[in-house]
Amino acid sequence: MSGRVDDLRLARLAALMLAALLVAGLGSWPTWRLAGRPGLGAMAVAGAVALSASLIGLGLVLSRAGHGRKALAMGFLLGGPVRLVLTLGLAAGLAAWGPWPVVPLLLWTALFYLLFLGAEVGWLSGVLRLEPSRNG
Repeated sequence: MSGRVDDLRLARLAALMLAALLVAGLGSWPTWRLAGRPGLGAMAVAGAVALSASLIGLGLVLSRAGHGRKALAMGFLLGGPVRLVLTLGLAAGLAAWGPWPVVPLLLWTALFYLLFLGAEVGWLSGVLRLEPSRNG
């Protein structure tokens, strides 16, 4: 993979993640109106939980970079359960023992999870189109 193409791929992922955050940011006002300042704290914590799990899942995909399209796709599929278990475990632990309101925390965790997953799928589909086939 050339450096220019790699830069474009990472820039695309960053743009997709930023777009996901901007879309989610539109929910700040209703969250504040319904749950106040603690709701915004729950929203921030939910974003951190989903982003952390997404980056770990993305690490599994990137660990297979350079081995062809099939390896990248398999890395994404293997990262899915890891991402989901991490997200659910962290969110459940924070909901049970954290100071944040549970409903905004869990709703925003689910929303951020889906937004980041969508961004990663969009990025990966572009990478798979550009990645040369190496026996798969």
